[in-house]
Amino acid sequence: MGVKNLLVFALLYTVFITIAFLSPTSNKSLINFIIPIDKLIHFIIYLLLSIFWFSFLNLNKVNRLSNKTILLVLFVFVIYGIIIEGLQENLTATRKADIMDVFANIIGSITGVIVFLKVKNRIKT
Repeated sequence: MGVKNLLVFALLYTVFITIAFLSPTSNKSLINFIIPIDKLIHFIIYLLLSIFWFSFLNLNKVNRLSNKTILLVLFVFVIYGIIIEGLQENLTATRKADIMDVFANIIGSITGVIVFLKVKNRIKT
């Protein structure tokens, strides 16, 4: 996948999850196991978000994945997650802001970076 295609994919994924998080849901509660299923969903969504964006940044010849870049992008993901939670609280009737969602987002993002860094050299360009 080329750099431009990867950028388009990462942007579309970001738009998709933004719409998904701001769309109304039913009030039916999900079955929760050891980890509440909605927290697991947040974790997976942000894990993928992280992998997609870091894949783009890694292929982009202009931007090197320095520790500063990694921390900056993770900071952006944290702010994005907080903004989404605030918008859920204020723009939807069926969703509420939840600090545990923010923590799941952060853990998912960090895990995504770790997974990406472990496998990036195995990815063929």
